[in-house]
Amino acid sequence: VAKLTKTNPLKIEFPLPELYAGIVKEGTVLSFTVDGDLKSREMKIYAFDSYVDSETRKFTVRGLYDNSEGDLYPGRFATVNFVTQTFQNSLLVPSEAIVSEMGIDKVFLYKSGLATPVEIVKGMRNETYVQVLQGVEVGDTVITTGTMQLRTGQKVKLDSVIE
Repeated sequence: VAKLTKTNPLKIEFPLPELYAGIVKEGTVLSFTVDGDLKSREMKIYAFDSYVDSETRKFTVRGLYDNSEGDLYPGRFATVNFVTQTFQNSLLVPSEAIVSEMGIDKVFLYKSGLATPVEIVKGMRNETYVQVLQGVEVGDTVITTGTMQLRTGQKVKLDSVIE
């Protein structure tokens, strides 16, 4: 008894939360990685289920990967990545730079050797960064450590500057 498997192109099947049903369409290119390998690969979506599983609230998506080099074998686990939204020209600051006082968010800027607080309006965030919609401009130097001890007009010496 033998099992025949076509490995080129390799078919990739994965569940996707219904929340993203309008984003992934036939022809969409998604990246993925396989366990134990950091190389990012791309697949092209060719089909998806016409229904959402009522228990998991997910639907199945199918993609094709050009496996002409034979570097992947069927049955491996993969992590699929895709971008749901892109923000052009966004300013991001490390989340630890933000100080919240009485419902007001601010950051301290380094200006002429002094700490200067600036009220900000926050946008989206991830684990490490917060998008700043108002209050910080390109070229401003944001103080990221020791912010809880800073006071308006306090003299500051920078150890390092990361651009």
